[in-house]
Amino acid sequence: MKKLIVYVSGILFCLFCLFCLGSCDEDYIPKPMGYFRIDLPQKTYLHFNQKGYPYSFDYPSYAKIIPIQEKGQNYWIDVSYEDMNAKLHLSYESLFADTSLSTLIKGTLFYVNRHISKSSGITEVEYEDQKNKIWGCVYDIKGDEVASTYQFYLTDSVKHFVRGALYIESVPNNDSLAPVIVFLKKDIDQMVQSFRWK
Repeated sequence: MKKLIVYVSGILFCLFCLFCLGSCDEDYIPKPMGYFRIDLPQKTYLHFNQKGYPYSFDYPSYAKIIPIQEKGQNYWIDVSYEDMNAKLHLSYESLFADTSLSTLIKGTLFYVNRHISKSSGITEVEYEDQKNKIWGCVYDIKGDEVASTYQFYLTDSVKHFVRGALYIESVPNNDSLAPVIVFLKKDIDQMVQSFRWK
């Protein structure tokens, strides 16, 4: 009987020790939220050369050109990427005595600099195409919470000025959207390189 009590108490002691060891687990850390896989389309381009517009350029076949129909915004368009919930907003201005090139460039810098508080850095790359009389600057705005990650302006410095800004229409979380942003930046680079004045 004594042996049985020692045996049972030994088993209970072992179970108690296993229970204590099992309950000494580290704090529970939940897994980070997952994101949907995004299938990116094959890159093919169309040429935008609509009658009446003072410019032309290549744009991706998986995007739509949407004219902006508002007073005073002649030749403004959105290049809409519906499947990626993004758009490239293009605004056009004619250079006249009352709208100077320096004023328009300052306006572009104003919109770029609005992202400084959320940005981890802004890379500025000058663009020059002497043959087609196109000069400008491309701004790559880095940061997980910036609203517009890529902006640019193009001009002939005499008559035309175009400003572009990429917007992804979702809560900014550019870490998870990085593949889409890199994909769209390549499309915009193609647009800039194919840009022509009429």
